[in-house]
Amino acid sequence: MRQEHPVDKGASPQSVTDTIRIGHTRPLPTRKSPTTASKLVVLGTLHGSDVGEQVKRLWHGLSRACHHHAYELQPSAGEIQALIAQVRALTEMQDRST
Repeated sequence: MRQEHPVDKGASPQSVTDTIRIGHTRPLPTRKSPTTASKLVVLGTLHGSDVGEQVKRLWHGLSRACHHHAYELQPSAGEIQALIAQVRALTEMQDRST
């Protein structure tokens, strides 16, 4: 079965250009709010790369703790408490600097 091209559907020239640029005919995904990854990039840009990397590491650790798989060991309470303590310390440090 022939897949209908965006031009056949009366798509705007901009959407056709976007389709050619990214190489597929599905509509581009749109989001109304920024993703967590983009927020972390901006945070690192605004507060320095050291803070940005630390926040990324903490976010990843807490996210992994919340979304572990059945075949993985669950993080210990001590590991989670350490991550939370680091988040608090970083937050307090940022509050003092502003």
